[in-house]
Amino acid sequence: MSSVTTAERIDSIVADRLHIEQSAFGDDTLLDGETLDAESLDIVEIAEALDENLNAFVPVNEIEEMDTVGDLKAFVEAELGA
Repeated sequence: MSSVTTAERIDSIVADRLHIEQSAFGDDTLLDGETLDAESLDIVEIAEALDENLNAFVPVNEIEEMDTVGDLKAFVEAELGA
């Protein structure tokens, strides 16, 4: 039985909220860059989904300060103690 990692769950949340395939981005992809183009409402929805699905509270202003998907993953994993 395969378990889904926290990083994979974050990828799934980002992909779902931004309506993009997970294969289209990686850890180095900019959150507000051309590929993801996350806007303010998208950031709020990602923060809410992380809280709801992973019990990881990530303040919206923290996400807005992050550059990449990898930064987001590192923050959430640190928050969860993973």
